[in-house]
Amino acid sequence: MAAFTRRKALQFGAATLGASALPQFAIGQSDNRPSITIAVQKIVNSNTLDVLREQSNVGERIFFTSLWEPLIGKDWLGNLMPRPGLATEWKRIDDQTIELKLRQGVKFH
Repeated sequence: MAAFTRRKALQFGAATLGASALPQFAIGQSDNRPSITIAVQKIVNSNTLDVLREQSNVGERIFFTSLWEPLIGKDWLGNLMPRPGLATEWKRIDDQTIELKLRQGVKFH
């Protein structure tokens, strides 16, 4: 059996002291602070009419509706439910088919 020498004791002490100087991780320790969730709607204002360069769909909702009317719109100021556009009525036939009844006098061109 190897003898426990003074040199080994000093090495063991130096290793213990060195290990105590390493960063202490706080894994699994709670400080009971409340968490905060921050939602960012828009980081920058790009001031462009190019809706593909926008970071939101505001340009699409405002700009595109001046170019064409959708078949089925959305009530943006209410409860976001579908509202009639070019289609006055619609009925879902199956998972991939919707039957639309178009407004009278509408022409596609």
